[in-house]
Formats: sequence, C-alpha cells, structure tokens
Amino acid sequence: MKLSRITNEKTAFIMNVTAFSATAIVNGALLVSGATTTAQGATVTVGLDTTDGLNVLGVTQVGSVVASADVENLARSAYAFNLGSDGLVNDGTTLGLNYLPLCINPGATYMALYSTTTASGTGSDNVGTWTASTITAAQRGTTGLDVLGGWLFSLAGVNSAGNTPTFSGSLRYISNQSATTHVTLLTAMNISTDSHMIWVDRTWKKAGVLNTTADQLRSQSGSTGTGFKLNGTKMFSIENYINADVGGGTVPLREWVHDGLNGLTGVSLFSEMMFPSYFSSNGPSS
Repeated sequence: MKLSRITNEKTAFIMNVTAFSATAIVNGALLVSGATTTAQGATVTVGLDTTDGLNVLGVTQVGSVVASADVENLARSAYAFNLGSDGLVNDGTTLGLNYLPLCINPGATYMALYSTTTASGTGSDNVGTWTASTITAAQRGTTGLDVLGGWLFSLAGVNSAGNTPTFSGSLRYISNQSATTHVTLLTAMNISTDSHMIWVDRTWKKAGVLNTTADQLRSQSGSTGTGFKLNGTKMFSIENYINADVGGGTVPLREWVHDGLNGLTGVSLFSEMMFPSYFSSNGPSS
C-alpha cells in the first residue's frame, strides 16, 4: 500500500516503531500491535484473522530489507533501525528490538493494489465455475453477494487451474444480481470456464482482508472454485481506481466511463482504504 492522503491531520505522522517478524516485511505493509515470546510488545504483520485489524498501528514506509542497508540503520544512533544484513525483523530483546518507520495517522488513507496472484479464499466467497460466453449474469458463489457497485476485470495470466484464459482485458460494472448465485453485469462480457478475474469490491463497505504480506488486497479467480477475497470488518474502501496503458494516469472507476471496455492492457486496480479500528475498537476518546 502507498499513502494516499491525510483526512484529519495536516501532515503524515511517521515514526520508527518496534517490529518483529520471522520473515521480511515489505514496504507498504499494514502492521498491528502484538507480543511474542521472543520480543514482548513488538508489532507483527497482519495475519489472515480479521480480528488483527482491531490492533492496527500503521503502514510501513520502508521495507525491512531496504532498511537494513539504509544509512539510518548504519548510523547506529538512537534512530537506528537495528536490522541485520539479512533484512529480517527478528531480533529479540537481548539484541535490541528492531524498528521500522510507520505512518501512524488514524486519518490516513492508503492505495491498496488488488493482487493478481491466486491466494486462498473461503467457501462462502467462492467463484464457482463461469458458465457461458457473452453473458450479463456471471456466476459467483452461493453467499456474500454484497458486491453491487463493484467490478470484474478479466486477466490474461494463467489461472489457478493452470489454464490460459480464452478471454481477457475486459472491465465490467456489477449493476445487480439475477439470483443468489449470480451477479448482473451492466454490459455483456465474454466469459468461459477458464476465465480468470480480479474482483473489485464495492466502496463504503466494511470488508476486505489484505494478502499474506499485508500490502495488497486479496483477489483471485479461476475454474477451481477458490475465493476472490476473504471477507472482514476492519477496513473499508472509499474509492476504487484504475491505471492502464490507455493513459490518463490513475483515475476513479466510473460505470459511465469504464464499463464495457475491452482489450485493456497494463491494468492495475486499486482501492483507497481506511482502517476504522486503528488500535482501538472503542473509537477516539473525548
């Protein structure tokens, strides 16, 4: 994720925060508060459990591998990151805790990229099998159809079943649902059983879990029935954006502009995210 804007503060509040993880932490990762038996009070990356979102601390501005070689780390001063050459944030209390710079503004929003990798999903968020070509009723799963106002984009890459999709590069707006297992697309879309898509959720909905590195939204599809994205309640999207080879930069998705587009290449889809829990489930104090 990348910092998008600050909604209720004048500047971004970035400071070094203790971190602990057995693997490298990437730039733009959401970190949450937690303790381990090795380094009490350290922060850890977001796991797959949505309850982690209750302890949001902030988003890394520098990844641990980069931080290990940073001049600030090498200075060995009070501001040092204290990271070893392996770039792993796994030093315990005996060696001194490791630090990474986080943006910790509660009012910050972030641009999260929809991942094109085939991550795991849940049974209640299944794709199912795409049913036909040139249709406006696309089959999804049996539950969780609260996605009206979202988008489907067909990918060209190999899907989760190992197949190269017949159709790709098409963007469609989800305008309705025709049954409990289908969503209605505003414009007909070429779909086949090997179709592989990004599912962009609707805005202003408490939902979404980040991928395993906590820097992108979970998204996938294919013909094997695995889910696009885990449902959660600890963050929400305020706007969806697209960047593509057609030019124009990164712009908000709008059905009267982007629905029905075909042959798109170099597409990146983003959601501007907010984290309402932010270290406390009780909200700000008075």
